[in-house]
This record gives sequence, structure tokens and C-alpha cells, in this order.
Amino acid sequence: MKKGVNVDLWAGLFTLAVTGLFWMQILERDEFSFHSLIYPDRILPILGILGAVLVVKGFVSPTRKVEFCKELNTELVFTAVVSAIWVLSMDYLGFLLTSTVAMFLMLYRFQPKELRNAKSLMQFCLIIFGELAFMWLVFVKFLAVSLPEGQFFRMIGLA
Repeated sequence: MKKGVNVDLWAGLFTLAVTGLFWMQILERDEFSFHSLIYPDRILPILGILGAVLVVKGFVSPTRKVEFCKELNTELVFTAVVSAIWVLSMDYLGFLLTSTVAMFLMLYRFQPKELRNAKSLMQFCLIIFGELAFMWLVFVKFLAVSLPEGQFFRMIGLA
């Protein structure tokens, strides 16, 4: 028997956990509109089925990796940390502020150092503005999803 990490089993369990987390989020909130539930209602069952298939494959014919994570990839760790802070702080600081900061940090981090200048910073701002405007238009106007305003801004009277 080959030694190593059963990546199929772990990937399946992770997929099932994420699916369950998203499903619980939907069940807890009644403020979602019909249109905003179309996507999760279609995707979450598919994710659950794929996760279950991976778990079964992990028991029947597992794929094993000996060197699953030999060294930490700094870009991956940076992205995971920024994404986690973004998600955790969104309810407190709001979608707009946290998304702007997270996107800026990602764009800045992955821009080659020799190309970082005032022009690239302005491009970052335009990209962020365009992306957030698109996301707001799709989610708020078309899907009627309310984005977090942030408790901090409500507390100081700006929201």
C-alpha cells in the first residue's frame, strides 16, 4: 500500500464542508430574493454530489500524494489570509470598504516590483472601481442581494 495523503478523500470532505457551510448560510437568512437564490439552488447540490463522489473515490481508488505540501507558497498564503480577513471583516466594515482594500492588496502584491508606480496605482483604482461597480450592478440591481453595509458605518451614522 502506498503511503501519503489521500487527496481525493480530503478534497471531498472539504467540498462537502464548504457546501454545508453555504447551505446553512442560505437557510439562516430570509432576506434573499428569488433571483439571488437561483444560483445557489443549482450549484450547491452539484457541489454536494461532486464532494460525495470524491469521498467515495477516496475509499475505492484513492489518489495519494507523498509530498502534498512540501513548502508553503507565499502567494497562496497571502491570498488565503487576505480573503479570510475580507470575509470576516465585511460585516463590520461593509462590502465596499473591505472589497476595495482586499482587491488593492491583491493587485499590489502580484504586480511585479519594477512595474509598481503611480500609473499602475491609478490602473488599480480603475480596475477596482470597474469590478466593484459591476458586482454592485449584478448583485444589488439584478439579483436583489443586499450587500453588507457594515456595522461600523451604521454606528457612526454614515450608512
